[in-house]
Amino acid sequence: MKKLILLITMLTITESIHAMNLGERLKSLADQLTNFPSKKQDLSTAIINLKTDLENKEKATEKTIKTLEDQTQKLTSELAAAKAGHTEALDKLNTELITAQTNVKKTQDQLTTETTKATDLQTKLGKAQKDIAEATDSLRGELKVAANKVKNLEAKLKQAAIDSAEAQQDILKRLNPKIDTLQKENAELTTKNKALMDSIAMLPTNTKDILSIDKALAAIKALSAA
Repeated sequence: MKKLILLITMLTITESIHAMNLGERLKSLADQLTNFPSKKQDLSTAIINLKTDLENKEKATEKTIKTLEDQTQKLTSELAAAKAGHTEALDKLNTELITAQTNVKKTQDQLTTETTKATDLQTKLGKAQKDIAEATDSLRGELKVAANKVKNLEAKLKQAAIDSAEAQQDILKRLNPKIDTLQKENAELTTKNKALMDSIAMLPTNTKDILSIDKALAAIKALSAA
């Protein structure tokens, strides 16, 4: 009888530990949702891990419940056998039976609550994945538009470079004759300047030759007029 009581107590403690561990995992996952990861792979991994953990906990809980039910049935049988001459023991066993049943019900309720929370969390994670996918598609569209704009701008710059080169060639074609003319006029001016300098050199350097100044000036005017 003591062994049965000890077994029920151990099973109850084990089930409570399972429930606490599952609660901690759900709280940890809720905290992770608060600091929502930016990568879709992290979300998928979190969902898969949550599902696996819930399945394992559910199997363990079902096994524990089955064990408790078996022990309850066994206790019920023993209570029926001992009912005739053991009223005090019967009351004690009955109390333990009620406690075991209460623990089973509590565990079932807690599992239902945690399953509901996990389902809600999975729904939120799914929505987050959808939002990320939509944002990614939108960003891809914007990048495509930007790439097309860059491509068009490059084409315009290329055409502008071609137009600029053609304009430069056209300007050079129109300026070349003028440049040739200016060079020719510059050569003529150089020649005239040399002749002028030669004439200046012929000017009288003393008062005796002062009468030659008029002749030299006349020569300079003639060269300038030419």
